[in-house]
Order: sequence, then structure tokens, then C-alpha cells
Amino acid sequence: MGSLSVILFFTLVASGFALFTQHAAIWKWSDCADPNTRVLHMTGFDVSPKPVHVPGNLSVTIVGDLSHRLQANSHYRLNVTMDKKLLSNWHAVPCAHKVGTCVYDDPCEFLQTFSSNHTCPQAFIDNGLSCTCPFDPVSLNVKNAAVEVKTIPKAWSFLANGDFRARVEVLDGSKMIGCLQTELSITIPCHGFLCGR
Repeated sequence: MGSLSVILFFTLVASGFALFTQHAAIWKWSDCADPNTRVLHMTGFDVSPKPVHVPGNLSVTIVGDLSHRLQANSHYRLNVTMDKKLLSNWHAVPCAHKVGTCVYDDPCEFLQTFSSNHTCPQAFIDNGLSCTCPFDPVSLNVKNAAVEVKTIPKAWSFLANGDFRARVEVLDGSKMIGCLQTELSITIPCHGFLCGR
């Protein structure tokens, strides 16, 4: 699975989580892959606004490179570890409704949804990047791609009220070929008389 897959997957999964924060938004990210085995190297990743508002419009920047072709219908897996901050401590988010700390045996199948629904972000298409496997070697330099999050699945609403951190490992068998970890704040805009508006 390619870098676009990882970022699309993480961005859209992260967009499904919600919290209402009264404090400063957090944002950190790093490429956590082993330099000896990685084929996916991230040198830049940004999402705005901060905190991320869902539903709402996101602006995503991805800079990096994929050094080898990644085939469809292969043995790639995504190992996602997700935590939520509660009372100043991080707690594991269990895998529920295919969200949280989960292993995805066929991440290309997940991405097929974007192709079939014609929801691949236009900025990716304009840069010659598809939202489906396979992925050819490519240098990524996507700046401020617009991603619209229209709704939050009800199945994910149990994750409301907290900051999140996640680690997404791309595995080829047992070998880690890519890794992204991030901490971010996500908020649901408040509407109505209870919000003081």
C-alpha cells in the first residue's frame, strides 16, 4: 500500500473521530518507519484547521516519496494503534466498527470505497495520484488538498470528547515499509442555544 493510501486512510479515519476541546489544539507528526526497510518516506504532513472540525472542510498537505511499486491484491497490512486522552492520560481505543486499534488485512479494499464513490480528493487526481491500488513509485508533493467530511458515522460517536494519537504502520508481511504517527485535536462545531450563539 502506498503513501497516498496511508495518508488517505489516516486522514479519513481521523476525520471520523470527534472531540470538543476547550484548550489549545495539539498537532504533532513524525515518520516512524525504519530507514533500513521503508519504501514510504514522509517528509511533510499537515492538516488544517487545527483543531480539525468535523463535519467540515480539511486542507491536507503531503510531501514524501514511494520508492517501490506496491501491488494490488498483495500481502500488505495496516497496523493501526489509536489512543484517546482521558484525565491527562492516554488510553487505548479498542477496535470497534473497524475503527480504533485495528489490523486491516486488505487496506486496498478500504481505498476502493473512494474510487467507487468518486470521492478521491481532486488535488490528488490533479497530481496524478489515484485512490486505488496498485501504486507506482512516485514523489509526493500535494499542497493544501481539499477534503470534505460531510458526516460522522454514528458508529464512531463513542469516541467523542478527547484528543487522539495514532500510529499507522504499513507492513509487507512482517517487515515495516512505512509508518506515520500523529497527535491531533478534533472538534465537532457546536450549534444551538446551548452553545451561547
